[in-house]
Amino acid sequence: MGLQSLIGYSMGMISPTVFGWALDTFKGWQPLPGINGEWGIAFSCLGLGALAGPVFMWMLRRSPGSLKMAGGRR
Repeated sequence: MGLQSLIGYSMGMISPTVFGWALDTFKGWQPLPGINGEWGIAFSCLGLGALAGPVFMWMLRRSPGSLKMAGGRR
């Protein structure tokens, strides 16, 4: 539980930095004329992080130690 809290708070601290980095890196980028793309890229970075959660939960579920944690139930 402590490790989960540590990772969660760390990601909460890193996310605004990654968001700002994406905004600064793609500032003024226009994929099509008249469409600014920097905000889409910044929110896509956050979305990639959100998609990683279910992937890691699936990996944990497949590990042999998860049977012990769940009391033998899947």
